Amino acid sequence: SVGEVYLKIPNQIVFSDIIMKDSCSNVLLSADGLDATVDRFSIRNNFLLLSEVNLKSPLINVYVDENGNANYSYILDKFASEDTTSLDLNLICRKLSITNGHLKYLDKRYDNTASSFKPSDIEIKDFNAGISRFRYMHDTISVNIDNFSLNEKSGIALNDLSCKIKYYDKGISINDINAQTDYSRLVCSEIAVVGKDSLYLSDPIDKIEKLTVNIDTIIFSVADLAPFMPQYAGLSDSIHMRGNFSGRLDDFKFKNFGISMYGNTRLYANLSVNGLPDYEQTIVFGNINNLQTNKDDINKILRLVSPDDPIQIPSQLNNLDHIAFNGNLSGMMNDMMAFGQLTTNLGTIKTDIAIMPDWGTGYLGYDGNISAKDFNLHDIIPGSNGLGLLSVNLN
Repeated sequence: SVGEVYLKIPNQIVFSDIIMKDSCSNVLLSADGLDATVDRFSIRNNFLLLSEVNLKSPLINVYVDENGNANYSYILDKFASEDTTSLDLNLICRKLSITNGHLKYLDKRYDNTASSFKPSDIEIKDFNAGISRFRYMHDTISVNIDNFSLNEKSGIALNDLSCKIKYYDKGISINDINAQTDYSRLVCSEIAVVGKDSLYLSDPIDKIEKLTVNIDTIIFSVADLAPFMPQYAGLSDSIHMRGNFSGRLDDFKFKNFGISMYGNTRLYANLSVNGLPDYEQTIVFGNINNLQTNKDDINKILRLVSPDDPIQIPSQLNNLDHIAFNGNLSGMMNDMMAFGQLTTNLGTIKTDIAIMPDWGTGYLGYDGNISAKDFNLHDIIPGSNGLGLLSVNLN
């Protein structure tokens, strides 16, 4: 039912108090109001130009019972048609706004999970969106999301999202992404997927010709995991990341990758991988420009891995106040060369070794050289054992 329909001269149509009920007379869809301003319309050319559309307080209420029957099924059946002819409609909307939206979804077939967020019981409130430059022409969709926000009852909050999206038959591109939650932020200049054909998602390894991800900044706080993993509630640890990913899923490069945590832990590296998903034939080239941390940060990272039962590094390593590594990795997954230098406050270790894992048995084989200069064993093995500085070459 629609409470009122009226026209505003010259080109605006307004609907108020819109309600659609399901077969049990429960509200399925509703909205306080919908108005649209039509600039141009052509039946001959299948063309519609809307200058502005406003949707006020929409409600979507989806319910699925224990037998899998959805409350919207009978509506789909009523509108089902045997005519499979597609309508080649060209649609442009200069501005679209959605204010104070509300979405409820309940699926009685599934038990509730232990986490706050329950995929079978979702309720989203304060759903607001501002969209501009929407175009659907010749099977290509492009749209600018100027603002997008929502709150889910479990505590998930998307405070703001803006981006530019283009979707076409063989790919999708998302540019100028800026997203903000209560604790985290993402700034990404480009995410783009180009496929060989329209079915590229059915076989991404073979059919995705190029994947590009350019991440300017990610500030991710583990506090945003709390609705999914309650053990992270109350933690505020954050991870800063950036990097550029390009190539195919079986042949890709990760350049200018950077990650930092806690002020003393950081990694800057470049990585190239070819041959996935056959890991035995996969070739890896990696250059670690700077990896550094200390024992306090390692303990914090181990706490994040297992918040309920934190792991502590062995007491023998408590005197490692500074750890730094630079070098490179090259070779196959079952025959990897590791060349680099590990520097600590206790001394320096250089490596030039081949690492040969046996994936069937879990054993590791080593072949190469390790050297240490003035490495202080006494700080690792304390006591009156007479141990001091160690310099050694091992083959």
